[in-house]
Amino acid sequence: MHYVVLELEVEHKIETPKDHSRVSKILYQIVNENGLLCVFPEEGSTVVPSITIDNEANAFQDAIKELDININRVVKDDTFVLCSLFSTWHIRVTIQREARDLGYQLPTYLGHPVIFDLKKEYLRWIQNHKNLLIKEEDNRTSETGEDEEITDKVDKEDDGEKEESDNEENNTRVDTQIHDSSIKNSDELMSQILQVMDITHPEDLPMMVNISISTELLIKLYAQCECEIDEKGVLTQPYDSLSDYNAFLDRESTTLYINNLPQDTTQSELESWFSQFGSRPIGFWTIKKTTRSDENTGSQMILNNCPYVEEPDSISGFIIFQTNQEAKEALLLNGRSVLSNVANIKQPRVVEHVVEIEPSCSSVLEKAHGVLASFPQSKNKPRPGDWTCPSCGFSNFQRRTACFRCTFPIPLNLVATKSHYNIEKTGGNSNNSNSNNNNTSSGATTANMNSNNSNIRSNGAMNHYINHNGQQHGSNGSNVPFRAGDWKCTSCQYHNFAKNVMCLRCNKPKIRQANRNGMNSNGVRMWETHTNNYLNQEQNRYSNNYNGRSREDTMKSDKSR
Repeated sequence: MHYVVLELEVEHKIETPKDHSRVSKILYQIVNENGLLCVFPEEGSTVVPSITIDNEANAFQDAIKELDININRVVKDDTFVLCSLFSTWHIRVTIQREARDLGYQLPTYLGHPVIFDLKKEYLRWIQNHKNLLIKEEDNRTSETGEDEEITDKVDKEDDGEKEESDNEENNTRVDTQIHDSSIKNSDELMSQILQVMDITHPEDLPMMVNISISTELLIKLYAQCECEIDEKGVLTQPYDSLSDYNAFLDRESTTLYINNLPQDTTQSELESWFSQFGSRPIGFWTIKKTTRSDENTGSQMILNNCPYVEEPDSISGFIIFQTNQEAKEALLLNGRSVLSNVANIKQPRVVEHVVEIEPSCSSVLEKAHGVLASFPQSKNKPRPGDWTCPSCGFSNFQRRTACFRCTFPIPLNLVATKSHYNIEKTGGNSNNSNSNNNNTSSGATTANMNSNNSNIRSNGAMNHYINHNGQQHGSNGSNVPFRAGDWKCTSCQYHNFAKNVMCLRCNKPKIRQANRNGMNSNGVRMWETHTNNYLNQEQNRYSNNYNGRSREDTMKSDKSR
């Protein structure tokens, strides 16, 4: 068994998108598990090998081939696993995206890497050795304030045994705070690693990619796994992309994991981003945000629970597709950048994050159901009484008794909690009939949110119900009647107005071809000019559908969309 310590230096020009960055240097070291001996430098050499990648043609391909030859020459038929302290993100994301851009097939251990993130392994190890963190905190306290330490000692002597028990609780709380703070701040975490593991690094030099530090941390972590818990939990559970991908194919999964999204990403932004690449997800779930207060500004900061991500103030979630093939094609978007408008600040700006997309499965969703939530529909904060549709995730105003997007009735528990609001009926008998006829369906869907498999099937069945319900009432899930020129999207069945040349929901262009029955492909009657009979029919249809409403009232309802 060998450990291949791999670090990458990445070059990015500020004027270019982040997903145009490239690997400029590869540094590596191989450690034999037997004796924890480093292979490099070899005899006759004094340096650890590295491979520089310039801008010449085929330089990337040649560098990967050289790395592959050197690893196989040392490891031969033995098994090995990758390890990285500084470059886990670039190994899982950047190098794969660059290889796809160049049309180059990476070796399996790089295309679907099995890798130990040494930051995460350290955090697992330190959980069993919190006494080391207490010592570090005590040292910092003694250096900054001896007077406070003397006062604490006097208090302890006066309070006796009661104070001793309180100290144990306080120490535990301090440990948690230090540990959490380390996860949130990469610089603090690296500083803690160097101090606790006694790794030397000049304080006056910035922390750069350093293969020697990575190798030393790996060896010390392995050597200091003293207890049974360490042996079972540290350096035993790598990020195994290969197993995840194989399980994804075997189970024909339709679920993907997405990471490093901007913190206020909305579902509409995600839908638009995927549609740029011809991808059409049917479900979006985000992991509930973890926040902490910034000591300097007092504001709340969003924290990613993954230590290797490029942007710590990012979020993650799951994307669900209709078929396994669609999900497999979306995996090719791993390493692409997404733009998002930052809201609720004095000077609005656009942020760019490179996203990680990895295979997942329904069982993971099932285990994570307690921490999942729908992506917000808008960057505006919801008002009291607003509710989220359990079927499609749409955010509805408190006055609505059925979802504006899919007509799914408001859940019974929400009706009870908002009974003090003045609920305004939105016209027509569609909402009332849906609420009366689907109370059982609503409860079943809400219960199925606890199970991933049931949830996905429920969404599919609900979409089928929505489509038929819309066709039956002639409004396609909307309270606005069809008018001359309106059209229904053949892809998502969305009701678009005549002025729209592309579907507002899925961006599919309007199809203008007519068939022999005088109906276009969207099922909407085409306008026949100079035909008096048709005009009379339209006039009668308007009077029936509008139920006495004026054109101005209809325009108001359009704007509410």
